[in-house]
Amino acid sequence: MTSAVVCAKGCRRVWPTVGLLLAMVVSCGLCTSFSGGPPPQWEHLVDFDPNYRLLWSVGSQEVTFEIQARTLGYVGVGFSRDGTLVGADIAVGWIDQGHVYLQVSYVNSS
Repeated sequence: MTSAVVCAKGCRRVWPTVGLLLAMVVSCGLCTSFSGGPPPQWEHLVDFDPNYRLLWSVGSQEVTFEIQARTLGYVGVGFSRDGTLVGADIAVGWIDQGHVYLQVSYVNSS
């Protein structure tokens, strides 16, 4: 299993008064931490399916996220006020030849 932690500041359009700290864990291969509940440092947990888990905690000035995913490609997360892509903040991460990449974008139009 290859894993890496990537942090990026941004996504101020979703929380204009709170800077968002996005901590993404991008995993390739099998992730062994899917059993049991969230570690004590995470306040919230959502299992979207058996291969994608989102964990987060809210601090006084930031929100910290972790994504656990079984993938050989990429993993992503998006935030919007109404569930659509237009106006959303999107983060996509992947590992290529041992190097971790994270792209954070804002969608202006469809």
